[in-house]
Amino acid sequence: MKILSSFVDSGASVKDNARAIWDGIAMVEKVADDSWFWRVWTYQEQLLPKKHVLLDGQELCFDRLERCFAWYYNITSNHILEQPKDGNVYEFIDLGGFGFEGKPWGNLINSWKMKATLERDGYIDFLPAVAITDQRQCTFPVDRLLGIYGLLKEDDRVPLNEPNTDFLATESKIPRVP
Repeated sequence: MKILSSFVDSGASVKDNARAIWDGIAMVEKVADDSWFWRVWTYQEQLLPKKHVLLDGQELCFDRLERCFAWYYNITSNHILEQPKDGNVYEFIDLGGFGFEGKPWGNLINSWKMKATLERDGYIDFLPAVAITDQRQCTFPVDRLLGIYGLLKEDDRVPLNEPNTDFLATESKIPRVP
């Protein structure tokens, strides 16, 4: 990702570096399609820590990821990047349309921007957070709300009722069959 961000941060010419930039799309796809980014409960793991360290010791920088994805989206959707001769064919790249077709990567970009909001304000906004968790995987639909509940502004948190577990404490009144 450092290689990709060097293009983004340096303002390097897309035309002069088209082949390397085009080949970098494979890395962008590999990162973005990783299931870790698409689970509700890992959203907190993305937002809360100040630093993310991978198992191999490398630091994962969400601000760098966000810049790379936004940059790739911009250069593909605005027709700045063209497929080089003999360049890999990426079915999801629509150079005549809106960049990444069929990939909800805009959702990832927005979710990574939320980290800055959380660090600045101490909370995330309810509606954008719900829109982000709507596209994430979970076991139960309520997890989409519970996964962000603690990150919300106090005014946005509705009281959650304790589940009624009285039935667990009583003995069954169903007669046993001999």
